[in-house]
Amino acid sequence: MATQQSTSIVPAIRIQPELILPRDPGWTPNEAPCPLFIRSGDCFTEALESEVMECARRHASAKFTIGSPVLKDRRVLYDFLLTHIGSRDNEVFAMLLLDCQLRLLEYVELFHGDPASSAVYPREVVKWVVATRATDVIIAHNHPTGDAEPSRNDLALTGRLRETLRLIEVRLHDHLIVGRTVTSLRECGRLAL
Repeated sequence: MATQQSTSIVPAIRIQPELILPRDPGWTPNEAPCPLFIRSGDCFTEALESEVMECARRHASAKFTIGSPVLKDRRVLYDFLLTHIGSRDNEVFAMLLLDCQLRLLEYVELFHGDPASSAVYPREVVKWVVATRATDVIIAHNHPTGDAEPSRNDLALTGRLRETLRLIEVRLHDHLIVGRTVTSLRECGRLAL
């Protein structure tokens, strides 16, 4: 006589998109945030924004490690910066210190300011470059307003840092401005080698 084994089947959870997503026919998936759900026992709960951001930071950091070729995939670099400094409420000036093969030696957030600006001191930039023996540098800073367009001050700072680094035979490879998107001054033609 065969014995029957009881198995408990967890019922599938169906999320009805019409309850979550807007009904506007012109809507595209990139325009509205979609909720992220986390398993909690046998059910799912909506993730907090802080949990989503922390998960995104960990995911971006996993692909962006010491020794990784920083410019091999610009999307990885941009994702890293968007998750680390893009959502900050204050300006953050960061540097990616690279070796001669453009591999990451160190990422450092060097200066933190207020929502409108941050003071950047070229001598502190040079100290980090010399300490890590970097041959190339990418600088980045965020605009808390979300606008990634470079200001006159951004362009002036880029010129000052490029000349300062040139004196110690280090190349300023790029200046990235992080808002809702990332703007590369090199790609815009505002930073020539």
